[in-house]
Amino acid sequence: MEKLGCVIYGSLPGKGYTLLETETMLKTARESRKMMDITGVAIFADGMLLTLIEGEENNVSIYLKSLTKYLGVGLQNVVKLLEMPIQKRSFSQYCLAFKSYDENLMILDDFCEMEEKLYFEQFLAKNNPISNLVRTFITDHTA
Repeated sequence: MEKLGCVIYGSLPGKGYTLLETETMLKTARESRKMMDITGVAIFADGMLLTLIEGEENNVSIYLKSLTKYLGVGLQNVVKLLEMPIQKRSFSQYCLAFKSYDENLMILDDFCEMEEKLYFEQFLAKNNPISNLVRTFITDHTA
């Protein structure tokens, strides 16, 4: 049985990130994550990006190291905030879901339908280190 792990990292998108650039970044990230069986969510709020990735521990580690090729191009200041083993994935149905609190990027939000909104709210309501960190990020960057 594979050992699952989760990493949450914060970053700043490249300067002048537009809707088209964000859409392209999401497409590229989804393709590479799908090949590595990595799932998760990226949350954009107040000009910052919080990303949760989950999957087989080794794949998560490899993916995180691969982000260095995007530094200065699509991402700046990638900082790992949390790394821990998990029993099961929280976002198994998404290779990379996107949640935006920026009006200009709302069209890309994967949690617009009632069922998806409820799923995300239930994730945030959990009392564990992963949900707590994500909830704190959203609270701190949407006030």
